[in-house]
Amino acid sequence: MADTTLPLTKESAAEHIQQQSGGKVLSVDPKQDGDKQLFRVKVLHDDGKIKVYQLDAATEGSSTLQAPVVITALIKKLTTSLDKEYQGKHITYQSRLDPTLTLSADEGNMR
Repeated sequence: MADTTLPLTKESAAEHIQQQSGGKVLSVDPKQDGDKQLFRVKVLHDDGKIKVYQLDAATEGSSTLQAPVVITALIKKLTTSLDKEYQGKHITYQSRLDPTLTLSADEGNMR
């Protein structure tokens, strides 16, 4: 989809993700992250799984989808940071996530 006009609109974000993923777009929700306009696109795939993709309205129209990020790896990074920050505070946490869960988004946007 190299001819997508930037910045993306809700409609062009939906079209881009549908063409890239092959799934059925369920919703497109705009999200503001500082000065960035993002779109979170929820897609139903043929295998019955629902995935959420995140696009930057200013730059994503001509790029391919982001590689899936393993959610448990993100949780591990978060808890390691929390352990360092609150060292000696006896903080505990539990996580019961399917280790195969992924999120297709730019990991740098998850701060």
